[in-house]
Amino acid sequence: MVYDPVQKRTTTAYHGGPGGGTSMATIERAVEAALDQIGRALSAGEAGPVARAWELPGLLVADAGTRPLADAAELETFFQQAIASYRAQGTDHTRPEVARIDVLSERMASVDVRWPGFNAQGVEISSEVSHYIMHVGDDGNARICVALSRTREPSV
Repeated sequence: MVYDPVQKRTTTAYHGGPGGGTSMATIERAVEAALDQIGRALSAGEAGPVARAWELPGLLVADAGTRPLADAAELETFFQQAIASYRAQGTDHTRPEVARIDVLSERMASVDVRWPGFNAQGVEISSEVSHYIMHVGDDGNARICVALSRTREPSV
C-alpha cells in the first residue's frame, strides 16, 4: 500500500498473474475517467451517462436497504430522481474526490470516493461518501458493480 501525498490518496498494487495482466496505472486511469464522467453527467443533470457507468446486474447498498439493479431504464429513472432531489436541495454540481483505490485484480478495483455538492456560487453545501467495486470491461471502461453509501469518510 502506498500513500500519494500529491493526490492525497492510497493505492494498493496488483502485480498481475502470469504474464503481468493489466497494469495498476491502467486500472486507476479507467476508474478515474469513469468517476470524472459520472461527476460531469450529474452536474449537467444527465442521468443516462450515469446509468451507463454501471455494469448490470449491479447492487446498491445503503442504510435504506439493499437494492439489486438489473434494468438500465430503471437505473436511469433512479438517477433522474436523485438529480432532481439534489437540485431541490440547492446542489448545482459535484466532482469526485478519490480517497483510495485498491486494485484487486486484473480488472477489479475497490474505490472510496467523496462527492462534495456545490451550489451555483461554488460553495460546498453537502457531501456524500461512497465505496465502489468497479470492473474494467473488454472496452477498457470501468463501471460500477457495487455501490455502498457511507456515512463516514474512510480512514487512510
